[in-house]
Amino acid sequence: MLDILDLRTLLINCLLICLLFGIGLILYYINHPKFKGIEKIGVGFLIFGCATLLIGLRVYISDFYSVFVANIAFLVGTICIHRGIASFRGLILEKEKHIEQAMILFLIICDVIFTYIIPSINGRIVVISIFVSLELALIAGTLLSNSARQSRHLSSNFLGTVYILFSLFFLARAAFTLNADVTINFMDSGTSGVLPFLVLQAMVLCTGFGIIWMATTFLEQDLRDQATLDPLTLVYNRRALDEIVAHEYSRSTRNKKNFSVVMIDIDFFKKLNDEFGHQFGDKVLKEFALVLCDNVRDHDTVARFGGEEFVIILPETGVGQAMRIAEKLRSKVAESHQSDTTNQSVFVTASFGVTASGAKSDTWNKVLARADKALYSAKHSGRNCVAVEC
Repeated sequence: MLDILDLRTLLINCLLICLLFGIGLILYYINHPKFKGIEKIGVGFLIFGCATLLIGLRVYISDFYSVFVANIAFLVGTICIHRGIASFRGLILEKEKHIEQAMILFLIICDVIFTYIIPSINGRIVVISIFVSLELALIAGTLLSNSARQSRHLSSNFLGTVYILFSLFFLARAAFTLNADVTINFMDSGTSGVLPFLVLQAMVLCTGFGIIWMATTFLEQDLRDQATLDPLTLVYNRRALDEIVAHEYSRSTRNKKNFSVVMIDIDFFKKLNDEFGHQFGDKVLKEFALVLCDNVRDHDTVARFGGEEFVIILPETGVGQAMRIAEKLRSKVAESHQSDTTNQSVFVTASFGVTASGAKSDTWNKVLARADKALYSAKHSGRNCVAVEC
């Protein structure tokens, strides 16, 4: 069926798709410069377009351009896509860079051998297919990596899976070509010549769609973070806290287990601000929030209640255990210190008020009032201590 497709017409179609998607992604990056790497993917598509153009001009131009340069361009374009996806996901490629440099070098050597020393179209197809397959596998690994700054979503899983399939196709092409009859004229090679360019078009389309999907997912997550996280400390804000508390009340009723609340206030924070400036105060708030987050359980919630006050929700936790957690946090805070503008150590302490939810009629406002009362008791007792209100 694929034999009815004219290879030159297919190459023109492939050229147009690569140009359109390449220019489109570059323009998208110009309008959304926060998405680092998209422009490199666009450049990779443009290089693909140049490679297909050179192949389409075979017999009209020398083999140096239509074979040698075109093959290298295909591999370089794939490497550009890899670098772009890595930048987009916040990954730094170290080992991969050395592998890619070695592949380019070996491809140049093999193309010289199979173009000028031992002319073999089959040999060139096998070599470029293996190298492209390896590079596509590296791209799939980058997309499916859990160590990226940008977490994996359905979009990256989809694109990673697609790249695995593309990698397997080019590997199968290499294996098929090894056992195929000798190709005399690549432009008349039938299905074996047409199919790779159909796959190339599918790869460009899937990559363009997948990258925009990933960018949209990132924007959605960014909007959610802006709505739920405190921009300074990156813990939950007051709005998110209200939603979490409503969820905890539902879980508490369902499991018939109370949750505890710890209200925290940084001691003498206004004095710190006045003496060392607001920038130092912001630094204290960020470090303080970090200490809290590093020393609570995974299922606990830390939120900035306002100013220098923070609230921690402890699901399915009684007052006794909540007291021990609060005391541990108090100790960790007291052990930490900040450096002022003269690099002198400034020790920060905090007061903690602990309470727990009670009967069904015990509303969030009542729980909060008890936690606030306990916090006031801790301050009245000299600060840097834990108080409880049942």
